[in-house]
Amino acid sequence: MEESAKNTILVVDDDKMCITFLCGILNPHYTLYVAMDGKSAIEVAYNNMPDLILSDIDMPEMNGIELIKALHLSDATKKIPFIFFTGRDTAEDKEKGFRLGAVDYIPKNILPDVLRQRIQKQIEAINIARGLNDGV
Repeated sequence: MEESAKNTILVVDDDKMCITFLCGILNPHYTLYVAMDGKSAIEVAYNNMPDLILSDIDMPEMNGIELIKALHLSDATKKIPFIFFTGRDTAEDKEKGFRLGAVDYIPKNILPDVLRQRIQKQIEAINIARGLNDGV
């Protein structure tokens, strides 16, 4: 029986503990790419074309808002689903995130199992859109 390829997720956060937390939750279910800032994330996104991007908002040099705007300028990356995973949890922040094209906005204080399920639902939607019915 041939094993299907894992979906890929780009995790973007400047906090190493958060990266470790997210990788612990998402590994081994997905192939993970990691970037510690928005500028690096753009390069990783272009070179690897992940299925999903999970990004913090507050980062030095290029924050998550600037990142999603930059990625949406390119035909190559503008259709990659983008989830904000952030400590910023105001209605204004959420509204701005969705207005910029995010498919979800998840607060960092979420339970790990709920986070995993929300990401899985987005990956399932991606796979269905691509005609892959086997989910994750």
